[in-house]
Amino acid sequence: MRIKLKLMTLSGAKKINCLNKIDNIELKEDLINPEEERVDIFFKGESNSGILTLGKQEAKDIAETLNRLGKVLGKTKKIR
Repeated sequence: MRIKLKLMTLSGAKKINCLNKIDNIELKEDLINPEEERVDIFFKGESNSGILTLGKQEAKDIAETLNRLGKVLGKTKKIR
């Protein structure tokens, strides 16, 4: 997974470009408060690590986008 960040510091904008390995993906379900369900993606690289937390709607949006892209990529033909 490649992560690109743009951080605003006192000296200006700083861009970070990292290549990380996904260690674990956890689904947090909440039966009492279904709107608080989330997906946590744990990643680790050589010099960094972190957790990417997606809410329920964000995870649905990403899943729909990947599904739509999968259909487009499945219909393309390779020409050699």
